[in-house]
Amino acid sequence: MKKIAIITLAVFTILSSCKKTSSSSDPVYTFKGVLYKDCSKTILANTPVALYDPIIYGGLGLPYSGPTILGADTTDADGNFTIKYKITTGFFPLAHFLVNNSAVLYDVETGKNVDSTVVYKNFTTNVNVSLNVNNPYTSSDTLWVNDLTGNSTNVKIAGPFKSGLLYTANNYRLLMPNYQSSDTSNATKIGYKIANNNWTFSNKVIMHPCTNSNLTITIN
Repeated sequence: MKKIAIITLAVFTILSSCKKTSSSSDPVYTFKGVLYKDCSKTILANTPVALYDPIIYGGLGLPYSGPTILGADTTDADGNFTIKYKITTGFFPLAHFLVNNSAVLYDVETGKNVDSTVVYKNFTTNVNVSLNVNNPYTSSDTLWVNDLTGNSTNVKIAGPFKSGLLYTANNYRLLMPNYQSSDTSNATKIGYKIANNNWTFSNKVIMHPCTNSNLTITIN
């Protein structure tokens, strides 16, 4: 507990010491792009958007501040937006992108100009879930796989198992998508178990919106 307290104080000290007031000489950064409702590319016009710094600054007797709206805009008739902002904390946080005050995109790099990016209010992808079978097991074994289609029950497969496509989850919603170099992605894995063994997970796969993504379960 003592070590944790020391580390916490150190973090607060760093954040507090970095805090400075805004100056006219501070560089102005821009984050530009277009906002769509979903993969249908329906334009979201006249919609409030913002970059949001979720960090709380302060500590060691200094007043707390934050979270903070770094900059905001309203999309035009074509869904375009330009958010202008300054960084006054002394370092560049990873921001959230808000649509109507709700976060739809996470870990947006700040302190750099972005001239063109595409944001979907609802991030979805089509996921192909497949088996790569090295050990087919026997007819007395059963494979259970998480169902990404939204059904409350898991997918049940009787042995012996065969390599190939199990199912496709269309319009699978990406949770907490991350911003990466003018693109969005999300690492997803799927749970499975054989017979009464413990649940385990596939390798994580980076999924991009409005594409076909492939999740493969390897059975050894």
